[in-house]
Amino acid sequence: MAFLDLKVSNSRRMVLPQMRQQRSGKIIFITSLAGLIGVPYQSFYSASKHAVEGIAKSLRQEVKEFGIHVSCVEPGFVKSNLHNSFLIAPETIEDYNVSRANAIQTFNDSIKNAPEPTAVAETVSKIIYSKNPRMSYKVGIGVKMLAILQLMVSSLFEKGARKKFKLNCLQQHLNCIKTPFS
Repeated sequence: MAFLDLKVSNSRRMVLPQMRQQRSGKIIFITSLAGLIGVPYQSFYSASKHAVEGIAKSLRQEVKEFGIHVSCVEPGFVKSNLHNSFLIAPETIEDYNVSRANAIQTFNDSIKNAPEPTAVAETVSKIIYSKNPRMSYKVGIGVKMLAILQLMVSSLFEKGARKKFKLNCLQQHLNCIKTPFS
């Protein structure tokens, strides 16, 4: 997180004085749906995206009076090379091996089958040309619905996420074991 703080702080110091002076500007953060919801086995990625969301929301309030607009583009899965850069901790807990493998495979498949990133670029362009851009722009298949579902009915969202990422394998395995009492 120190890296994130350094990058954002340096960027703010470089662009904000000029924007304040000219009493206008737009700052666009590319975050992720992962900044709004938790993604299994992507906790550090999700945490960093949550942090960027928090910085953007705070900054938006701080600079509004100077005519500076702050927005976040929050894509869901987008075709990219992200899945090729996953790092798995060298010391993993064996109990999670099956569900971790399932989640990573689902994540990889979702990226491979995702829409092209042009929708993200088009959204950035829309923000640039907007007179009064919103704070949040969700991009991708089902992203708006997932964000709303997570806020409104978190238990239903969690159940759906666990099913998508195949995280119920231990429970399913235990249900299949016959005991002398069953």
